[in-house]
Amino acid sequence: MNVAEARHRDPALERLHKRRDAAANHDRILEAARGLLADGAADGLTIGAVAEAAGVGKATVFRHFGDREGLALALVEGEIRDLLDMLRNGPPPLGPNAPAPERLEAFVGELIRWYTQSLPVAALVLSSRSPDREPIRSLLLHLRTLLQEIDPSLDHESVAIMILSAIGAALVRGSLQPGTDTTDIERAVLALLRGIIR
Repeated sequence: MNVAEARHRDPALERLHKRRDAAANHDRILEAARGLLADGAADGLTIGAVAEAAGVGKATVFRHFGDREGLALALVEGEIRDLLDMLRNGPPPLGPNAPAPERLEAFVGELIRWYTQSLPVAALVLSSRSPDREPIRSLLLHLRTLLQEIDPSLDHESVAIMILSAIGAALVRGSLQPGTDTTDIERAVLALLRGIIR
């Protein structure tokens, strides 16, 4: 009995094979997307282009990631997870044991630096129409927590979205390249934040 016959007769083995195929496709799609981004701007990251580069159908890309936005979020998920770990467990002022206003400023500075280093994907993430999706939701939760501590009377959800939107608009409109000095943008965003902090 060959492997194909064995899978056909054993449903558990068949399911395991499908899961492995799905995981391989998932990784192949992400690798293809990274390659496309390395070759040019985020505009080239279309579902069709990614599917072709990965050697899969468009439906496979949609099934794994939902849409272009979901693909962009998946590309940065691991790196955002590292940032969130620093926010929760790192040294102050980015991590705990610092006053909320200092943590907020440190968070914004770190986010601007990270986005600039990952600009092609960051442009997609920052312009996300779905702030309820991970990892955007985790960033918003952190912002809301700090804002609640700074001023309980604020509409924390709206202000948190405004902060992320302000960063996104400044970076995307500025057409920054990785490594560009973001001092002016960071200064402008911090000026907005200090109105809240006071």
